[in-house]
Amino acid sequence: MFADGTLHRRLALVALAERRLRENYLGRAASFYGWGIAVSYALLIAVAPANAWPLVGHALVTGCWIVGALAAGAALRDAWARRNDDALGALAREAGFGGAAVQWLRAAGAIWRALKAIGPPAVLLAVFGLGASLAGGRP
Repeated sequence: MFADGTLHRRLALVALAERRLRENYLGRAASFYGWGIAVSYALLIAVAPANAWPLVGHALVTGCWIVGALAAGAALRDAWARRNDDALGALAREAGFGGAAVQWLRAAGAIWRALKAIGPPAVLLAVFGLGASLAGGRP
């Protein structure tokens, strides 16, 4: 189906875009805030296990807004950066992708960065909330 390797090239470029955003200070801040929100709400759940599910819901909303805003800021900063050192654009052109495709690859990288920054902390917080509610809190 994808014998020419187009899908693999696209995925590699998305991974490069995500890595570029992860190395940006806003990308690192997104990961830091994702874990910080998860840890702080886990402490709140440990103190009040009866309110585990409302706290998990608040943590997810807070995490999505803050981490999403930081990931979007990293993506905008990357998009507005000088193009003299744009490795992603150069590799995309070398792989045969045009300007619009590069923007889509950058957007997919930003979405992937946000998912990687909020996903693991959110899953662990949900498991912690489930454990707290099963241990003594009400669902």
